[in-house]
Amino acid sequence: MQDMRKSMQVRNDRNLMAEMDKVEKLITGLINFLKRTFQDFGTMSQDMWNNLTAAKFEQVKAYIEDTQVKVGSVLCGLTVKMNAWVLCFPNPKSGGPGAKGEFIMTDMRQGLAEIVAAARGQAWTPDNAAAH
Repeated sequence: MQDMRKSMQVRNDRNLMAEMDKVEKLITGLINFLKRTFQDFGTMSQDMWNNLTAAKFEQVKAYIEDTQVKVGSVLCGLTVKMNAWVLCFPNPKSGGPGAKGEFIMTDMRQGLAEIVAAARGQAWTPDNAAAH
């Protein structure tokens, strides 16, 4: 999206610029959620193996059970979004700012609220979609 921001066509479209900022912020937040989750799992599992007890095993098991659907949902959702982008724009020279902007305003934006809700462990509803 950085390259798109250099385009006069994009810079003059306030709605697109705002949406790009919003989409970028949401995707960055989802990636950070995944990083934190994997780091937490690494720390917990290392701690468990350093001093293996039934209680620590149950703690790690509960963490995995609590996060597996969230992580899977976010990974799946982001994979679909990124694959769709790559299909439409297989290299940086593919598509102009207008086509990429349209993609962001439609395909990329659509469904992000559901992915964020999944990361939060919430079922998607129109109410929590409105918050994004």
